Amino acid sequence: MAKLDANSEFEKGRALSVPVVKVPRSVKEWLCIDRAYENGNFKIEPMTGEAMYDQSYVFEDINYVNKDTSKKDSTLLEIMTLLKSLDGPFKITLANEQRDLDSFVHEIFNPINGQEYPVIEKGIGKWINQKIDEGTRDIRKTMILTVTCRAHTLEEAEAYFATIDTTLSNIFRNLRSRIYKMSAEERMALLSRMLRAGEECLPPARISPHDSGWKNQILPASIQSDTDYMVINNKQYVSVLVGTAFGQSLSEDKVIHSLSDVLFP
Repeated sequence: MAKLDANSEFEKGRALSVPVVKVPRSVKEWLCIDRAYENGNFKIEPMTGEAMYDQSYVFEDINYVNKDTSKKDSTLLEIMTLLKSLDGPFKITLANEQRDLDSFVHEIFNPINGQEYPVIEKGIGKWINQKIDEGTRDIRKTMILTVTCRAHTLEEAEAYFATIDTTLSNIFRNLRSRIYKMSAEERMALLSRMLRAGEECLPPARISPHDSGWKNQILPASIQSDTDYMVINNKQYVSVLVGTAFGQSLSEDKVIHSLSDVLFP
């Protein structure tokens, strides 16, 4: 006669209900950065001993915007192939940001001599209103490379990143491209633009590894979660799609281009 182990069955069911990642209790806990250093290195895990550190770079191909679609695909794939030679994990983030149309219009199309040239002023105003109605606001693409490592101390992580800096410089020089290492202030400004889209991005007044007050300056006031999406500040909706398996018929370059070359942030 089969014997039912109630405790074992209970533990199996309990394991399925335990979240893989601990649910944050506040917006501040939602941002997985334990300590930030002014040179741009971030300590990710809140632990002593061996922990994860990361560093981010902004990169671009100088002629990327002037290439046709096929060249854009091959350029990005070439970069990804060469980066696989790095001695450590990395990820590439393609961020589409919507430019502030109001500021753009004010700076570029402000008709200083509108009274002298009323026809031109009227034409520009009509074009602007048409673009607003169509929703075709300009999108700026930012390509970010984040390199991670595990180290026992900050000094150990910095030594590793110094080696990576040299390797990356050589890779992008051969591609006739450029790459720029981001400081902590620049990384926080980028995070703020993503998390608080449409708001003024003010850099933190003080960045210290022993003070996490800077998080309050870049994080949104509220984040609400639902089954398959999140709502930031009651106005920005975020959803995540994960692809784990792809059919053989899919072209890698076309998939990357289709996902990244869109008209919305």
